[in-house]
Parts: sequence; C-alpha cells; structure tokens
Amino acid sequence: MTSDIDTWDFTTESREIGDSQYVGFDRLTGESVVIDGVTLLRTQYELTAFDAEGTEMWKSEGAEYVSREWRMFIGGLSSYITSDDQFDSDDTPVEFINPGEPGYLSVNPKFGCGVEMSLNDLPHSQTILTNY
Repeated sequence: MTSDIDTWDFTTESREIGDSQYVGFDRLTGESVVIDGVTLLRTQYELTAFDAEGTEMWKSEGAEYVSREWRMFIGGLSSYITSDDQFDSDDTPVEFINPGEPGYLSVNPKFGCGVEMSLNDLPHSQTILTNY
C-alpha cells in the first residue's frame, strides 16, 4: 500500500559522541524493482539527527529498498547535509551473491571499490593511496 509510513523519534546513548536523537520517517512508494532476480520494494525516507542539546547535527533523505522475503532494508540513493558539507551516495545493489555462488563472502568486493586519494592536513602529511 502506498500510504505505508513509519515515523520514528528515538535517542541513542554513546560514550564517544554522547546522546543523539533521531527523528524521521520511511514509507513505501508503491513501486517495486527487480535487481538480479530479486524483487525489492522502493521506499523514501527523511532523517534528522540532533545532539543532546537539540542542535541539528546532520540530515539525510533519499530512496532505499526493502526486501519482504529477507525482511530487511537495502541501501539506495541518499543525500546528506551537515553544517559544513553536503554529499550524495548511491548504494543501490548491482548484484546479489548467494551461498554457493562464486564470490560469496569474498574479501574482495566486485563493485564500488576503487583507488581513492585522501590528504591529511596535519604536519608531515602525505597523500595516502587506499584500495577499498
């Protein structure tokens, strides 16, 4: 049903970053897609994260997928906004590798992992080449 919506507002506790509140929703769009023989339902979501004082830390919105068979969400297209940056990601699945198929549980990913350059601004920094 296209009106299927789940709203949420919850808080997590973390020793590293303190308490964080997450407010948002996800909903089924009524559309489905088949990727590598697997039928996935399309979803839309919005999420805002707040620190313990109620200050917005970041927000995200996008479209993901859900598998009824596997009872799980699967990444898709997302936009993230922080106080000093904005970026998009595309985690849409390309292929599903099942037990017994070549590449199952491989430590070498087939997609989305190439050479990336990063730079550290600390003294004596150097460019680091990383293979993902």
